Amino acid sequence: MVEDQEDARSEMKQVLELNGYRVIDTDNGQDAAKRARFISPDLVLVDLEVPLLYELVAARQIIKSAQLGILPVVIVTREDTVAPAAMMEVGVRRNEYVTRLSDYQQLEHLLDYLLPNGPRVA
Repeated sequence: MVEDQEDARSEMKQVLELNGYRVIDTDNGQDAAKRARFISPDLVLVDLEVPLLYELVAARQIIKSAQLGILPVVIVTREDTVAPAAMMEVGVRRNEYVTRLSDYQQLEHLLDYLLPNGPRVA
């Protein structure tokens, strides 16, 4: 999980761990790529205080740098609206999911969908 706001990172990590996920968290993409090389995550979650396009670029760089292949990527945005035209313009790929985080239950449902076998035991 890449989250640049410490309070939000701590809160999101706690929610994910309570749902049985092992969370490796950091505040930047470079560190995330280094860690992902050795951990082989099931999913990459990016929540940065930057425009959506930059979040997508960061997520793609993490995947590419860590040589992870294709795995689910969840981009959390706090933008008021996510316009479908903007999504098409940036070229969201089939393994990339963008969600507004109004509450953590929405994220939990998305993770259940993306990882139907549940969290992998560490």
